[in-house]
Amino acid sequence: MIDERIIEQIIDRADPVEIIGRHVELKKKGALYWACCPLHKEKTPSFCVNPARGTWHCFGCGQGGSVISFLMAHEAMSFPEAVRTLAGHYGIAVASPTYGQPRKYNRPDRARKSGGRAHRLGCFAEGGSR
Repeated sequence: MIDERIIEQIIDRADPVEIIGRHVELKKKGALYWACCPLHKEKTPSFCVNPARGTWHCFGCGQGGSVISFLMAHEAMSFPEAVRTLAGHYGIAVASPTYGQPRKYNRPDRARKSGGRAHRLGCFAEGGSR
């Protein structure tokens, strides 16, 4: 799992116009950038990037979000892949998940209970063996 603070740092540092502009030709109109949506076919621009908010939205297909969600939708990346791609671009270190040893559950009380139940159900011979 990627630390939430790292994700926030990536979103804060990422420039949506730069990242999304690599994939689609954006045209500035006022404070916003517009283009034809790269996620579906259209003839008139309905895809909007708001650099002040760090978001994008398509009024045609209804999709939108952060630069992470754009990479997920446009490049068919998973969330961790999109985060790592942006982190690499901005020089932010993302720790790889470490997985410890599998948990060993030491529950002798469960063994006793199931053993008693097995005896009651007749799963074992009289001497305690199967």
